[in-house]
Amino acid sequence: MVALGFERSTFVLMCGGSLISHNWVLSAAHCTYGPEGSPTHARIGLHKLSEQEGILITIKNLTRHPDYTPPAMYADIALIELTNDVPFSTSIRPACLYQQYDTVPTKAWVSGWGVTAFGGDISDTLQKVQLDLVDNLLCTRQYNSSIEVPYGVSPSMICAGDPHKDSCQGDSGGPLQMIHPTNECVFQIIGVTSFGMGCATDHIPGVYTRVSHYLTWIENIIWPQE
Repeated sequence: MVALGFERSTFVLMCGGSLISHNWVLSAAHCTYGPEGSPTHARIGLHKLSEQEGILITIKNLTRHPDYTPPAMYADIALIELTNDVPFSTSIRPACLYQQYDTVPTKAWVSGWGVTAFGGDISDTLQKVQLDLVDNLLCTRQYNSSIEVPYGVSPSMICAGDPHKDSCQGDSGGPLQMIHPTNECVFQIIGVTSFGMGCATDHIPGVYTRVSHYLTWIENIIWPQE
């Protein structure tokens, strides 16, 4: 898990992300800009924001998907290039990307340092929660006439929620993950936290960018010669 933000007197969190190679982070397109500008630093290998654990690396370049046209949230995915390579260790490893487009689990895990109540404060300790995946047609009904999905929830998106648990502000860009079917120690990223309507609002799931839909785009940027 990667924390994206700004290095002030203390680190200011903007969004989450996932390390997917020695020098690339997967995040959300809407995390590449904000009132204070684009994130300038990535913190990797940490559990608590307040502690000086892990490593701090400056951001070299931010690449939004070309189909991302806000306020609509289709193609809300971005690749963030780091200035230096990240040394892998027992606590820092690249995430695996889920490659099957048609098959998804019934449950998945979302993590981040976002707020634990709508309008609250950023969490100091990394949080995680298990959510139920929700059918896109049902999800579209909940977001009827939403400016984020004016044409409905597309196949390039995944919905997930729970009546009492959800991702929230500050969790954007972080991973929605499933446990590998044959190795419970390995997680695979199936989605990138995109947007929602409040946090843990009854019967309204959060919306995530479906990673498998963008694998070719990701691979062409990160591994163009392979």
